Amino acid sequence: MAHNTLKAHGAAVIAMRKAAKQPIKIGYAPTGSAHYPATECPEDIEAARKQVFACRPLNSTDLMWSVSWWSDPVIFGRYPEDGLELYKDYLPEITDEDMKLINQPIDFYGQNIYNGKEMTVGADGNAEIVKRKPGTGKTAIQWPVTPKCLYWGPKFLYERYKLPVYITENGMSGHDVVSLDGKVHDPSRIDFLHRYLNELEKAATDGV
Repeated sequence: MAHNTLKAHGAAVIAMRKAAKQPIKIGYAPTGSAHYPATECPEDIEAARKQVFACRPLNSTDLMWSVSWWSDPVIFGRYPEDGLELYKDYLPEITDEDMKLINQPIDFYGQNIYNGKEMTVGADGNAEIVKRKPGTGKTAIQWPVTPKCLYWGPKFLYERYKLPVYITENGMSGHDVVSLDGKVHDPSRIDFLHRYLNELEKAATDGV
């Protein structure tokens, strides 16, 4: 399914450029978890980076959230090696023509980022997920509030793919209520967006 979806993406890029009556910019916007380091020591940063691009990150068996599986073929023209090994028993025949079709030039990279896990390096040298502290914020559907993912996610993506990065989805579900004055004051969403946009601004300031 993934391979055919990626081929359809490539065919769509070709069709849009052919049909365009003026210069257009085309991007790509998959979804992935944006893990972030517990500290800014090189080991924790590398642990977080590896988990962002792993085809099977810690505590996950879901290919849907793999950044590299959905993005490496589009931008690099090849599947990640750990994914090819992981799914070798299920893959169709993948031809050079397939990969050429998938690897159409795009102008920017979009990513839907809502949250991520905090990563550190354990005593054995392997990556570990840091347990969330009591009182860590959650949205109405129990997704964790992790603003740092909007700094480290775009940073890791820009370093790997070297394309301008757009955050194409972000936000939260809230228990919205109409107050006595007839207004929805929405403090939780305002606080959420303030925290996340602070991190995104920091990433931009740092060159992303």
